[in-house]
Amino acid sequence: LELIKLSEHFTVGDLTRTNRAEYQKANRILTEGQIQTLRNLAGLLEVVQDVLCVPILISSGYRSHLLNVAVGSSSKSQHLLCEAADFVPKEISVADAFRTLWKEVREGRIHVGQLIHETAERLYGETSWVHISLGSPWRDLSKCNQVLRMEAGKYTLLNK
Repeated sequence: LELIKLSEHFTVGDLTRTNRAEYQKANRILTEGQIQTLRNLAGLLEVVQDVLCVPILISSGYRSHLLNVAVGSSSKSQHLLCEAADFVPKEISVADAFRTLWKEVREGRIHVGQLIHETAERLYGETSWVHISLGSPWRDLSKCNQVLRMEAGKYTLLNK
């Protein structure tokens, strides 16, 4: 299952990988519908790579309910529905990637549910990543193209 290719650069394994080994097997039990949604997500991630002109590393895609609880995420997270991914770009800063994508969203060239620059303290220090999710029809149109920043668990809406 993890080798199923969803797009040119992304597989089921890429979008279901977790560093929480105890949840990995359960995180790869998917329905055909979930795999189709992951294909749509992979398509959005291909657009992200094209816009940024660099590869991206997925740190979190789909999350099973138990994994989502374990990482302390919201019960309304699009990760639960195979509709969101967190990533870091390989050759540019997270901040630069976020600013570039924000411009694309603002100018209507990319349609998303949410685009979030997230920062958190970990045992090894501060870390940051970009969260991106599918927009309509997966997310209510009135809540699409939201651009936010999350620092220390607090979200700030940057647009609209």
